[in-house]
Amino acid sequence: MVRFISTLCIPMIICLSSCDVFKSIAQVASAEQTTLSQDEIRRGLREALHVSTDTSVYQASAVNGFLGNAAIKIVVPSEAQRVIDKTRNIPVVNNAVARAMENFEESMNRAAEDAAGEAKEVFKEVIQNITFQDVVQILNGEDDAATQFLENNARQSLYDRFYPIIDNSMSKKNVDQTWSQVTGLYNQHVGGEIETDLNAYITNKALDGLFYLIAEEEAKIRKDPMHRVTEILQKVFGN
Repeated sequence: MVRFISTLCIPMIICLSSCDVFKSIAQVASAEQTTLSQDEIRRGLREALHVSTDTSVYQASAVNGFLGNAAIKIVVPSEAQRVIDKTRNIPVVNNAVARAMENFEESMNRAAEDAAGEAKEVFKEVIQNITFQDVVQILNGEDDAATQFLENNARQSLYDRFYPIIDNSMSKKNVDQTWSQVTGLYNQHVGGEIETDLNAYITNKALDGLFYLIAEEEAKIRKDPMHRVTEILQKVFGN
């Protein structure tokens, strides 16, 4: 974890001098400096995770949070695009079905935006239960170690919460029913057995996008003092 705890001087954290971020620690450390307690370190990391996740959830759940962000926009899966392209040439596909499929990509992204707000409580619980051992592992981990920690500990719970919301959102827009109609026509007239679970696809892509945003926020806190927006963040991550 790069640049976490730039004034940290405790013996429990080992091998930090090999990381660029902690080289500055050795350079500025002196007997007069006050070392941070384990509780302060843990609170600082928790605060960083809260800021990163809250900001990312807010961005993702906003209108166009997914659709308007090219980095996380959910695109039509290749198998689905093949179905759409083929069924456009089938006369029995009526205009309503055609219109629904034309808005297919927007519907997927709107569903992801609908679900994103559910992440806040899941992240809150994971962050609350973080241990000092977790903190040490994060500090000695990769540049996105905090994001990896959250993903490893929260992804399944997030999936379980996101999926029914996305399923409901797609149902309201009649996209899932339309998808069933179109794939049925495709299998009948073109041949094949398309059984893509679109809601699972959307859910996983929504989670990928959310963790992408969290990794971005993590990097900002590590590198940019302007993003250390609370006193404990400034104390723990300050230069």
